[in-house]
Amino acid sequence: MDPLIACCGLDCEACDARIATITNDNALREKTAALWSKLNGVTITPDMMNCTGCRAEGAKTPFCDSLCPIHNCVREKRLETCADCAQMDGCPTLERITANTPSALENLKRLRSSEQAGDEAAEAAAGNAGPRGESRGHRRADGSQTRHEQGGRPVADERRQHLGRQLESVSRPCAGRPDPAVPAAARLASRQAARQPKSPRQNEAAEKIKKRKNNRQRQWQKKYR
Repeated sequence: MDPLIACCGLDCEACDARIATITNDNALREKTAALWSKLNGVTITPDMMNCTGCRAEGAKTPFCDSLCPIHNCVREKRLETCADCAQMDGCPTLERITANTPSALENLKRLRSSEQAGDEAAEAAAGNAGPRGESRGHRRADGSQTRHEQGGRPVADERRQHLGRQLESVSRPCAGRPDPAVPAAARLASRQAARQPKSPRQNEAAEKIKKRKNNRQRQWQKKYR
């Protein structure tokens, strides 16, 4: 997620306060302070014009740090931006910004679409492991083909084949002993694959999906409680 997109969807990269901070432009600080004072009807001094971005690490203007109602709402709900909120559409607080700056709403919609696409990709990656944690794009230790190698046959067919192999192994005499038809190296590789844990990337993706789902569930429960 772009850290220079503010909680409300505004582009902090184009903000004069941030530009003045990054470039250390005192003239721009004075000009921005005078303009903001006129627009908001309050006194804003040039020394307040130090900000690296609403969600970026570093300095913040007094308004962005503690007075912005949108920023405070997002922090209270433990979200990243308004794009993560189930009440984004039709929110009267957010409409104060988007009514005058439609691009802010477009940025939020783009973030939401990007997050949904990321969730789907993470779910696909987490589900891309076949039996015993093996990738569906590789041949198994027993030499059988995966669904990917079989030309993308339905998962149900592969599961039926897997169950068939299990039933066959149970019905074989002396099922508790190693099958002499399977090489020892293949049996060892199969046992090692069974003990192989999920990758950190799969665990991270699963935790990220779980966190977002929990946040959204709390939002819906709060909305309809």
